[in-house]
Amino acid sequence: GDPDKTDYFGNTALHLAAARGHEFCVKFLVKFGCNIWALDIDRHSARELAAINGREDILQFLDIAQAEQEATNRKKSKLMKEKAEKDAEKR
Repeated sequence: GDPDKTDYFGNTALHLAAARGHEFCVKFLVKFGCNIWALDIDRHSARELAAINGREDILQFLDIAQAEQEATNRKKSKLMKEKAEKDAEKR
């Protein structure tokens, strides 16, 4: 399936897992290659939802994942950010 598929509110599986504190799911989805930059209809990323909901362990993990992606593949990171913005505008 598509790990970046969204619900009516633009939440991906990563958004939901991060907001609810499901660390194992978050790590699995990131390893699976989901877009860690995806935005919901309120323009929140999964990282921001983790912060809003006090999920410090997930926030730290997503901070590292985003930094690693930008450091190792800046072009891919830029494309994923652009796709996230474009998808959010459609909603």
